[in-house]
Amino acid sequence: MRLNAGILGDSAWYYHPFTFIILAWIGFLAILVVYRIFFHPLAAVPGPWPAKVTGLYCTYLYWRGTFHEDIVNLHKKYGKVVRINTNEVSTVDAVSLKQIYGFGSKNARKHQFYDAFRVDLPDAFNETDPANHALIRKRSSNAYAMSSIIAYEPYMQSVLDLCWSKIREYLTSNNGEPIDMSEWSHHLAFDFISELVCGQPMGHLSEGKDVGGIRTTINSITKLVVLLGDIPTQTAFLRHPLATFVQTRILRMKNPMEGFFQFSVDRVRDRVTGRSGVDRKDMLSHFTYAKSTIEPTAENIEREILRDVQTAL
Repeated sequence: MRLNAGILGDSAWYYHPFTFIILAWIGFLAILVVYRIFFHPLAAVPGPWPAKVTGLYCTYLYWRGTFHEDIVNLHKKYGKVVRINTNEVSTVDAVSLKQIYGFGSKNARKHQFYDAFRVDLPDAFNETDPANHALIRKRSSNAYAMSSIIAYEPYMQSVLDLCWSKIREYLTSNNGEPIDMSEWSHHLAFDFISELVCGQPMGHLSEGKDVGGIRTTINSITKLVVLLGDIPTQTAFLRHPLATFVQTRILRMKNPMEGFFQFSVDRVRDRVTGRSGVDRKDMLSHFTYAKSTIEPTAENIEREILRDVQTAL
């Protein structure tokens, strides 16, 4: 029997190499979905089925901005322990919390989601290795001890006095018009922390505004990093030299956090070198004299101090 070559060519699409690639991917994804739903170690943990299949379920909730409400509703629906990701559970069970956060617990490891927040050295927030996390916490623990906090009182009081003074000034100049205390509480918080951590306030209270747009920038970057936390490569593409080149050389865009980072660097270097002329027991002094957790070179010591300062801020 003789076949028309044109007909054979039209009907032989399934012999194309791309067909096998596509079918292989479909088969792989199907197997992966079945495994994650029925055979995964967390398969027995209740939760919404999209969360069992992909980490993008949480990303969607973050994007909506309703995760804080959704997680409560999920626990109401599924119980004390809920699977919210392929390899992640959320728990409100007292026994589970003790196993995870209890003293000496070695069973729990933070999710890789936190890797997205890492900039240089890992800190107490984004370090996922329990042993390294313990070293980092130990290094800065004296700065957060109750005896240290009591010693900070004079510095905190000076910021409080400035806050009340500025609020009275605002009310007087605006004929008693209502004041947005939410905004002023943010001014107070940032000047509080920067006074203790950097040795001087950022100036949010004195200027009555978000100086340099620092708070707005931090909020925006945090939202972006949270959205990328469950996506493969996370923020790696943003840190790629090519992305940096396009941002700085072609688009002429400045790093929105540049002012914040430079403020931290300047304060740390002023204190370490003695240029500031400040000699007091605040958080920066604790960070400066804390035991190093990595090779104690001059560069690494500065990196560790900056890590502790920026984590506190």
